[in-house]
Amino acid sequence: MVRRWSEARHRYVDPEAPDEDPDTQEVWIDSAIAPQEVSWRVGLALESVFDFRLVRRQLPQLQRPVIGTGNRYIDLGVADRFDADEVASRAEALTGVRSAETAEISGRLRRWLVRQRLAGNYAVGSDGSGPGYGYSDLGGGAHGGGGEGRGHGGHGGGGGHGGH
Repeated sequence: MVRRWSEARHRYVDPEAPDEDPDTQEVWIDSAIAPQEVSWRVGLALESVFDFRLVRRQLPQLQRPVIGTGNRYIDLGVADRFDADEVASRAEALTGVRSAETAEISGRLRRWLVRQRLAGNYAVGSDGSGPGYGYSDLGGGAHGGGGEGRGHGGHGGGGGHGGH
């Protein structure tokens, strides 16, 4: 693979996939909103587990941060109800997305934790590694639910999102 220097990323990127880290395949998203503006989420239900990477590669066009993931879902942070409805409508048009549902992130602690993670604090890996609280409903690494936004491993389970 030939890489080119990206001034925007301050690193070499694959010109055929400029929004993807060529080493880790993580997708970079330039969010149109700041972490402190996130107070709602858009939950994307995927057609299948095999659509995760396909959908993930389309997310930069929505310009919203990823606040949670699972095998068959991706949660995006949005500013308010209006923003949530607009992003959900655009997200449903993405290949591999079965549906998009919106919900307010309830509770000041949950909103604070989402914002802190987006800022790079209190990060917990998808395998539960890294620093955390040990409470899965707060994203703390217990049983793999930490840091992924929806509690114990299922679409809509735990995490206190409501609105589903």
